[in-house]
Order: sequence, then C-alpha cells, then structure tokens
Amino acid sequence: MKKTTIFILSMAMIAALTGCGAPVADMEPEKISQEAIIPEEKATEQDQADSSVKTTFDDPYDAFLAGEGTLSFKYYKENIPEDKYLSYEDRLIVCFPEDKEFTIKEFRDLITDTLHSDDYHAVSPVDSSFEIDNMSYAFLDCGADGNKELAIRVKGPFVDPDSYITFIVKEIDGSLQTIYAFAEWSRSGTDINEYGVLNGYGSGGATVHGWDESFIGADGKYYFGYSYEEQSELEDFSRYHEHDEYDYSSLEGKICVYTLRIVPYSEETRDDEYYSYAVYDSNYDEMDIPNLYTDSPYQKLMDSHKDISFISMDEMDKIASDKIKEIGITDKINHGKPLEYTEIDFDKEYVHDKSADRYRTTSTIQEELALIEERSEEYETAEIFNLPQQQANYESFYWYQMWDGELNDLWSRITDKIDEDRKQTLLDEQRAWIKRKEAYIAEAGADFAGGTMQPFLENCAGKEYSRKRCYELAEILADLDGEDFVIPDAVAESYADVDIP
Repeated sequence: MKKTTIFILSMAMIAALTGCGAPVADMEPEKISQEAIIPEEKATEQDQADSSVKTTFDDPYDAFLAGEGTLSFKYYKENIPEDKYLSYEDRLIVCFPEDKEFTIKEFRDLITDTLHSDDYHAVSPVDSSFEIDNMSYAFLDCGADGNKELAIRVKGPFVDPDSYITFIVKEIDGSLQTIYAFAEWSRSGTDINEYGVLNGYGSGGATVHGWDESFIGADGKYYFGYSYEEQSELEDFSRYHEHDEYDYSSLEGKICVYTLRIVPYSEETRDDEYYSYAVYDSNYDEMDIPNLYTDSPYQKLMDSHKDISFISMDEMDKIASDKIKEIGITDKINHGKPLEYTEIDFDKEYVHDKSADRYRTTSTIQEELALIEERSEEYETAEIFNLPQQQANYESFYWYQMWDGELNDLWSRITDKIDEDRKQTLLDEQRAWIKRKEAYIAEAGADFAGGTMQPFLENCAGKEYSRKRCYELAEILADLDGEDFVIPDAVAESYADVDIP
C-alpha cells in the first residue's frame, strides 16, 4: 500500500505500509546478475517465423494479453527509489533485466524463475516446485483522462504464501511500460479504483494500524497523498517521545493517538508529522468530551509530551483532505469503483471483452443495485468462507470495498441533488451511521484481536453494514430522480438483523 507511515515505525509497520507500493525516484539499481534468472534462449525457425507476424490487435494492451505484445520494466527500474529498505515488489523487480521485453507467458515464467533465483532476497522460503499459475487483469483510467491503463495482479509467495503483487502498466512512446507496483499480504492490503486512487491499510501489531491514500495520475506518475497511523496504547506512543510522568487511570475511555503524514516517511521528514487524539468508550464509539483539545484533563495529559503538539481531529482531517485535492484527486476520481479482475487463462485464446474494463451500464437505480447484488453473490458462490484464511481475508476486503464504493457513489449523487438544509440533516444521519458501523466492525473482530481471522470478520461485518446502507440510500436517490425502487424481500430479510434502530 502506498499506504504508509508514522512517528516511529517498527520494521513490520514499515513493511505493512511503505512496503505496499513503490513510488518512482532516480536511483542506480543494484547490480544483479541476470544469468541466473533468464535462461539463454534458443530461437527455433518457428520462433523466428512467429516474431515476424504482425499483431492482429490494434490495442497494445489486447496484444499483450493475447501473447502478441510485450511488456518492459525499463521505465520502472530507472526510477526505483534509492532506499535502504527495498519494498517487497522492488525486491522482485530489481532482478528483472532492464533491456528485455516480455510476452505475457514470458512474464509469468520470469516471475517464477526470479523467485527461485539466488539473487532474489526471499522473505520466506519458496517451494522448489512452485510455479506462478494465478494471474488476472483489469483495465483502469488513471486520472480519468479517457486513456486506459492495465493492472496485472499476480499471486505468489512474495511475502506469505497467499500474497499478491499488482503491476500497473501504461503505454509510453509506443511501448508498454510498468509504471507502478504494490504488494499485498495478510496484514496489508491495497485497493486501487478505476481512476488510479490507491487506498491502503496495514497493521503493525494488535495496537497499531495504518491507512493511506495516494494516486497514479494521467501522466503515469505516482503522487503521495497522506498516511495515518492509529496507536491505541498511549504508553507505546509515549515511549518514543519526551514526556513528563503521567497517570491517566482516573480518566474515562480509551485514548487513541493519531499521526498524519502528507509526505512519504523518512527520518528527515519526521518534523512534518501532525498529531491528534480521540477518546472512545468500550463500544469504540467516540466520546463527546467538552473542550477536549483546549481545556480538559485529556488535553493536559497529552500536553505532557514536550517534543510535539496536538491538533484536533477535524483539523487533521482537513489537512489530509486538502492534500488529496492538491495532487489532483477530485470527488469523481476519489469515488471511482474498485477494479474488477479477470483471470488470465493461458490455455484459451484472449478475446477482448469491453465490459471487462468498466461496469455494465444500467438505466435505473433498481437495475444498478441488482447488478451490484449479482456481483456480491459471486463471492458467496465462490465459497469465500471455505478459503484458506489469508485468501479469505483478501477476498472479504474486496467484497467490503465493492459495497463501500457503491455507497460512496450513491452518496455523492444524492448530495448533488439536495439543498443545504437536507444535506446537513442527511450528513448528521450518516455520521451517526458511521459510528454504529465502526462499533459493529470492532465488535465482530474483538474475540480474534491480533489473530488471522480478525480482518475477515471485520470485513464481513463492514460489508453487511454498507450493503444495507446502500439500499437505504438507493431509496432516497430513486425518490429524488422520480424512479420506482423496491427492496427485494430476500434482500431485506438477509440484513434484517443488521443496524437495527
């Protein structure tokens, strides 16, 4: 996840956040022998004949997916950031030859060969018989400029057995170039939407969680937005700061401390961090503390930290919001739908399906929700509950994000159609709903806090809450548009126990 970083990070947290993606900056890549990775090729007469065949695809992305076009890593490798710590995706890519281009099958085999190479610094042992056999693709439109890009998602033991690396590909000067890549694993996920917005989350342990937002623009460049870290144990936060002795045992609630960065993390940029805090009750509902940041026992406690100062959460959120606008993320771009990936079947001929790179067009809100419901049912039929835990965590995250993306889209369309008074009323309702959802999610994973099942249970809980809210908002939008809208009985029954008034 370009998802990223904080006041002081353990290496685990750095891996969970900054290791999720690799922005580009000038650097001389490590000198790595390629002979151990790419076997010498012996061209047969048939190979030579095939190389002279003109591609039958006008679109370079289609040509690549069909095995006729090629992909280069020259642009990416020339811009790998110089860092003492290589991200998981960069550990792989630095081993790729810069002066060679690859067909889709050669790319698959290249990854397999690299994982078994002595030059690859593996995080965990790779089984000697392992071969890459799970690759999928999706189209996107970075920056919403009408020019498409390609995402290729590969499953492999890059971090843990069920981890993934996603490669973002763009046509540059007539050549398909990899412009960005990010890794995902059991404790770190990244969601990229149809317009190139990257939202990441990661965990550095039971009490440390982070999330961030960044952007791949229409120019193919990576733009860092912001990163948050939440520390739910005050003593752990204070350990890295100069502070007076304090005792908060008499204070109600749990104090969570938040760190915001609007530039990528490094030791040199730690002075650019912003700090805030909030107080939660046992249900993880935020407590309304009078004068929390100006004249309260909590304010006096937090001011005992001598080397930093705190701002309100509203001020912090505004700083983050201003930053994403600064890098070009508009409301439309921010509310783009999550990518839908199509598995690459190397045994079948590739045929471009125009519906693969965009959501099917629907004419009514009723049809729109039916389509989302149809996609949601695909997760059910895929037996997500019987998958290996790490894979189930990934799939449940995308399931949740699908409904959350639809919710954001409905919300944006509603607020564009109503006056300020009704917008404020609806906003108050939405904020109350968010608090109930967060408490519901926290409760769902509480019994497995710190365990591998926690993300799965929380994702499923969030999905159910967002799904029900989508239907509620769809009713409002349909009424504004003068459309008929009916919640199917089966749907209403399925979430009858969720968010009961």
